[in-house]
Amino acid sequence: PAEQRQTVKMVEGVLRTSASIFRHSHKLGNPCGLLASGFKVNLPGIGNISVVGSNGRILCSTLPHLVGIDITDRHYFHDALARRRFVLSDYVISKSDGSPSVIAALPILAQGGEDVEAVIVTSVALTWLEDIINRSPDTDGIAIQLVDGKGAVLAARPMVDESPIDRAVIDLAVAATPDEIADTVKPEGSTQERVFASI
Repeated sequence: PAEQRQTVKMVEGVLRTSASIFRHSHKLGNPCGLLASGFKVNLPGIGNISVVGSNGRILCSTLPHLVGIDITDRHYFHDALARRRFVLSDYVISKSDGSPSVIAALPILAQGGEDVEAVIVTSVALTWLEDIINRSPDTDGIAIQLVDGKGAVLAARPMVDESPIDRAVIDLAVAATPDEIADTVKPEGSTQERVFASI
């Protein structure tokens, strides 16, 4: 899944750049200046960018009406705080427009690197993920699925029918340890081999 990994790296790069802008603006006494002025990312599939305080409330956003919204009900926010590194959410419904998406989150560490000062987040449209899957080489007999950490199918080619065999393989992939990633399995009752890999 080289292209999928590259996509994740691009999203992380966008958040790191945005975090740098936030830090620089903070030093100038106007932390939300650039984001609130309509800062845009020219990358298909990337949504609004928001900075969330450590209390879980949005401090500033490229969509000003989101400021003040509480996201403490979102697992990805707590995951970013606890792991102190870039994380991707499972399938969620976006609070900005109600669309299905995956959220990318990056903690902004306070000076000294001890505490998390804020978390910067952006949404990644499922339609963009589907487009990436559809650009993969079209080979007879090969199916591709992009699955989140809870087993929800985010994108697939061809579309999955959620057969018991498909579900068994997805459950196996989600439960896999790092040593088992990239294993080849042949589920009972299937004539096909399945390979799964983490991105």
